[in-house]
Order: sequence, then structure tokens, then C-alpha cells
Amino acid sequence: MKSAFPRTVDAARKRERSLWSLGDSFVADLKAQGWKPGEDIQAKLLTRCREEISADQGSEEHDYTSDFLRRVAHTAIAFKPSERQDYSLTLCRAASTPDNLANVVRELKKLRKPLTTVNVTWLMSEWRENAAEERHRVHEDAKQKRSRATTAQEREDADREVERTRPAPRGRQEVPPEHMPETSVLERRAAILDLDLKIKDVSKQLRDMLEVIQEYRDSFEEKTITRLTESTTRMVQDANQVLEAVSGKRTRFKTITGGAA
Repeated sequence: MKSAFPRTVDAARKRERSLWSLGDSFVADLKAQGWKPGEDIQAKLLTRCREEISADQGSEEHDYTSDFLRRVAHTAIAFKPSERQDYSLTLCRAASTPDNLANVVRELKKLRKPLTTVNVTWLMSEWRENAAEERHRVHEDAKQKRSRATTAQEREDADREVERTRPAPRGRQEVPPEHMPETSVLERRAAILDLDLKIKDVSKQLRDMLEVIQEYRDSFEEKTITRLTESTTRMVQDANQVLEAVSGKRTRFKTITGGAA
């Protein structure tokens, strides 16, 4: 049987590191099947492509799921070759559109944060949340106007505004630039996010320390126990200060010397 996705199968076989090549190949094969950009990719086309990749690789265990193929195709279409620069497809997918990416790049520079997929995903989440809140506010205002309408024309205008401001579907929608939160707000949120990550990292380090202690505890000399006890006590005191600063309460961890202060 003639292959319906020869370009895609070839790109998958070569395991090229650039997902752009895979995305462009899949789009080309889809167009050859009569698919047009903007249309939903039918499940049967996705299944056929996956089956051909499995047959070519001699295994059904590969990363080319239907959702993955759909994502790379939509991103390859959204970003023309001239708009990709040296960005990865994964990073561009997080931004959804070239205009979004341009705004994200500019905002991340203001925040002095690196352009990574993680940071793009975070900033787009903040942006969409801000846009959704603004859209909800305008939508509620429109419903109030509709309830106060006294003429047919006013009701018709209000109905249009209500429909226009209904919550947008999540996903690849364009986010209006005016809905980007203020840089000062983003700086505060970014600092809090970084703080949370640092606290989680410290927690992991503590668990790693515990494993070392449990492994070598029986061989500790008295001077080692004394030194580690002093260091751990200072660490607990610092942790207490962080906890108080976060909670606003004088909560105390139990120290290794016993009791709660």
C-alpha cells in the first residue's frame, strides 16, 4: 500500500532533532491528502500517520502521538520559516503565535529572565489569566447593560457585546497585547515563583542530607555529631525566620535539641 505520509515517516526515521522538519513534513503530507490549514486534522489521518511510523520503525512504542502530531503541525503553520529564527518548535508552541512570541521576548528582557520554554509558558499563563479576568469583567458589564436596555436597538447592541466577550477557548488563541500584566506585577510574581522553586530545592537538599545521615550515622564520631548538630541548629533557626516571614506568625519548627521554642 502506498504511503500517505512519506515525508513524515522519513523525518521520523531520521530522528532529526529539529521538530520543525517533522512539522513541515507532516503539513506537506496532510496537504497532499486534501487537508487545508485552519481545518481540524481528522482522527483517521492522525491514526494513519502513526500507523505508518510504527510500521516503518517496527514498533508501536514511539513519541508520535496524535496530540503531538497535531501540535507540531499547528505550530509549523503558525510560524513561517522566516519567523522561527533559532527558536525551537517547543518554545514557539508555548507562545502560540509570532506576535505573542515577540511580546514575550520583549517582556522577558524587561524582567531580565532568559528566553526558555519554561519562562515563555509561565509568562503566557500570566498573560492569559490577566486577559481572562479582563474579559470576564467586560462580559459582566455587558450583561448589566443588556438588563438595563429599554429599546430593541440597545438590547441588540448589548447582545452582540455579550457574545463578543464570552470566555475565549483555552489553547492557541491570540492574546491582545494590552492584556499583558504590568512589568512591576510580573516582577513580583516572578520573584515569588523563584522563591517557591528555591524553597522546594532546599527541601530536596534536606531529603538528600537525610539519606546520607542514615547511611553513615553509625560511623559518626562525637566531634562530627557536635559539628553537624551546630550547623543543623543554625539551619533550623534560619528556616524559622523564613517561615515567620511567609506566614506572619511566630510558628516554630522543633529543633534537634528538643521541644518547640
